[in-house]
Amino acid sequence: MAFLAYNEFGLSEHWLSKNLLNAIGYAAFEVGAVVVALSGEEKQLDYYAVKAVTISSLLIFTTIQSQDFKDEEGDRACGRKTVAILYPKVGRISLSILITAWAIVLPVIWHAPVLVSLLFLLMGVGIAVRFLALRDTASDRSSFMAYNVSIRDSSSQFKN
Repeated sequence: MAFLAYNEFGLSEHWLSKNLLNAIGYAAFEVGAVVVALSGEEKQLDYYAVKAVTISSLLIFTTIQSQDFKDEEGDRACGRKTVAILYPKVGRISLSILITAWAIVLPVIWHAPVLVSLLFLLMGVGIAVRFLALRDTASDRSSFMAYNVSIRDSSSQFKN
């Protein structure tokens, strides 16, 4: 349903519905991957899996607009109303704040070791600064790639 809403019913044209549907899509992908990984076992998500999917969905919902800066021209041509188009300065500032906030909060949630926490924070701040300082299309592509690398492990379950 989210796929249809995004592609066929025009909900990808506004930043809020676009972000929400991207988060739902990521959640569906993650749940599917967990269920496949549980093959042969009981196919029920445990507390940590639900927590991981919920957190990564919130992360995607609040930061996926990072993809819109690299394709502002294409989004304009399609008539999309993205954060990058509607609020270019505020969008970059808020994105940078959110990326930094997640880089602080995620290691705390997962009880990550101090070194991992510091590396995660350093990576998040570096990406946030890139989005603020480097504003050309090529830089936005590189910043988005760095963002993707940084969120790859966002739902890791560091435990004591």
